[in-house]
Amino acid sequence: MADHAPQALVAAYPGPAFCVDANGAVLACNPAIEPVISVLETNPAIKNTLLRVVRDGRPSLERLKLSGAHAGRVFDLAFLPVADGGEAAVLAVGRDSTLDVHFTEAVVLSRQLFKDLVTCSADFAWDVGADHNFAFVSPQGALGYDAHELADNPVRLLAPDPYRPPDPWPFESAEPQNGVEVWLKRSDGRLACVLVSSLPVLDDDGNWCGARGVCRDVTEAREREAELTRVRARQELTRAIVDSIRNELTPGAMFAAAAKLTARALQAAQVTIIREGEAGQGEVVAAIGDASLAPSPDRLPVASAEDGAELVVDEASRTLFAPCRYQHELKGRLCVVWPRDDHRDEAEDKSVLADLAGQIGIAMAQAEVQDRLEHLSRTDELTGLLNRRAFVETVSQRIAQHRRMGRVGALLYLDLDNFKAVNDMRGHARGDAVLCELAGLMLNGGLRRGDTSGRIGGDEFAIWLEETGAEGAVAKAEALLADAAGLRRHSGRDDRPLTLSIGVAVAVPDSDGNVDSLIAAADAAMYRAKQAGKGAVVLAGADEKTEGDEETAC
Repeated sequence: MADHAPQALVAAYPGPAFCVDANGAVLACNPAIEPVISVLETNPAIKNTLLRVVRDGRPSLERLKLSGAHAGRVFDLAFLPVADGGEAAVLAVGRDSTLDVHFTEAVVLSRQLFKDLVTCSADFAWDVGADHNFAFVSPQGALGYDAHELADNPVRLLAPDPYRPPDPWPFESAEPQNGVEVWLKRSDGRLACVLVSSLPVLDDDGNWCGARGVCRDVTEAREREAELTRVRARQELTRAIVDSIRNELTPGAMFAAAAKLTARALQAAQVTIIREGEAGQGEVVAAIGDASLAPSPDRLPVASAEDGAELVVDEASRTLFAPCRYQHELKGRLCVVWPRDDHRDEAEDKSVLADLAGQIGIAMAQAEVQDRLEHLSRTDELTGLLNRRAFVETVSQRIAQHRRMGRVGALLYLDLDNFKAVNDMRGHARGDAVLCELAGLMLNGGLRRGDTSGRIGGDEFAIWLEETGAEGAVAKAEALLADAAGLRRHSGRDDRPLTLSIGVAVAVPDSDGNVDSLIAAADAAMYRAKQAGKGAVVLAGADEKTEGDEETAC
């Protein structure tokens, strides 16, 4: 190195500079070196460097980190061998690198911070190049793939089969995307719901040359949300059915509302509700939808008290049978039908139907109670026949129907002769037995479908005969008289035999009379039979008992 005066070099250097002899004694220094000069004598590394430069005659570089009052300051020093008046010396020049060092440390720290944030805030980060291949994937990998399995592979590797990228497809988008929900394929083939945020990478000309972003797997969250949605929907459906049952007055309306709501909720082609009957025979109480798909009650699967819903698949349909129970007792079936090619979630449908069937089972139990109450309100407690109110309502409906269809009908009015003597002489228990025996004769005496019998009051009874004229009604009444001959054994006194008097009235289509006038006419004919000697049949409108009197309208 050229022989220059060290003092001149130190003074001319714009940064920190000093000159020391071979023993480390300071020969010259400038003001900029002030923070450094205090540690020259106490820093062994600096002393060793000075000795090495003097000994070897080769420059050396050192980084000096200060402490004490100047803690945090960093200087980079260059030690150069020089001669001072022929004596070996060392010229040290340097620069304050504090800002550079701190900046570098901040960059390193920020990179680590970014890496930590990415790792914490997303399942994986990625970078896609212009070739649409992954250039980078977080070290932890993604969706069951290791990072190296995705690197250099096309992004469509994660797309569901067949490849139909959604719009937008964040991995190849030329626009920023934030929280886009897409379905990606896991390494095992299952699908995952992923939220993707991405930014496009553009060159100086604004051309797309890649994208980068982060992803989060939200499959479990979406499944939980879907399950909560299903549970809420199921609860709302159950509540709607309960409300519909509560708001309807009759069992038929209850079941019709339940069937309608079930069909709508499950998007079913057909819904049938069947109540259990006697001897296991089912009764369809509600049906909605395609009648051709409705199951036959006599072909229901056998169900025990513990069975669940059962799926039956045939050539045309898929039918789910769910037993309707109340307190572990089978009350009926809820049958839901879909076309065979309507592929559904069987487990979910069974779960929904179990809830619905439970509510319908409660409704069926309520309907049984209502039916029993209705039966009691319409039935004579002693004989089991219709009471007067129910008989009048029923016959009134039949008369109206007959008029619309141009048909005739007849009413028999029956009264026991000398019945009071039975009660007085043989007791009311015997009298009740007589009434029950007569009711049995009426029920078992060849009544046809549509014929109706009732106890009008006391020892008075009535029978409505469907599509029967005067001749047939009188013949039926006389046959009943013959059957009632056995009642004589219950007579209270021999001179007052227990017999039956019957009045007959006929309702014809062109008559404007009602049920009350028909009963009144039959009652009046019955009293004529009593006046004529009892134990006889009289047709309303005739002057005396006859077997073939002219038919009289009422």
